[in-house]
Amino acid sequence: RSWWSIAPESIINGPVSAARSYTFGSRAMPQSRSLRHATGTTINDLVIAATAGGLRSWMLEAGALPDQPLVAMIPIGGRAAPGREEIGGNKLALTLCTVPTHLHDPFDRLIAAHEAMVRAKTTPSLPEAVLEDMMRVSAPGLTSLTVEAFYRLNLGSRVRFPYNLIITNVPGSARALGVGTAQVTGLHPCPPLSDTMSLNLAAHGYQDRLCFGISACPDMIPDVAHL
Repeated sequence: RSWWSIAPESIINGPVSAARSYTFGSRAMPQSRSLRHATGTTINDLVIAATAGGLRSWMLEAGALPDQPLVAMIPIGGRAAPGREEIGGNKLALTLCTVPTHLHDPFDRLIAAHEAMVRAKTTPSLPEAVLEDMMRVSAPGLTSLTVEAFYRLNLGSRVRFPYNLIITNVPGSARALGVGTAQVTGLHPCPPLSDTMSLNLAAHGYQDRLCFGISACPDMIPDVAHL
């Protein structure tokens, strides 16, 4: 099966407008400790499983749940791709991971998310260099000429990337941070969108909490706070 077609068609993929919506929240990490220890899972597995549960419920309400699981691009710590060691910046590997939106039971979703991440880390879905290049093509850093051509040709409705969304989980500071005399109470990411992808979820650890930030295109996802 072609890697280009592994992500199912979904209502969160298609031409993205200039409009943006955003929601955020947080969860206490110690509440999941006993579950993680009992199942051998990680915070990252929980983030993927919870995302799958939210998307499954939301898509069922919309009558648009794909039979196949969604696919997420997930940045993980790693070494730079061959020939790119001197570029600088954080060394991240980009991998593809199934998001078990097709499973009804929350426990089954957690185990499936864990197994999918184990496979993604040991047998990358695509070479790092290919994924990095694709991320550049779909990211907001394109030249204005390329962006104009992308929209004029309506490529957002014609091009299918091998992933439906991006999920990022970043470990954060275990100590309290401050700005002047004010204490920082949360670190909520604001991840960018690209055409064809109307949803991007990021989580950032801070002290004993996991802070979420979810960006969306309201033309495709009008109720991101509900999601």
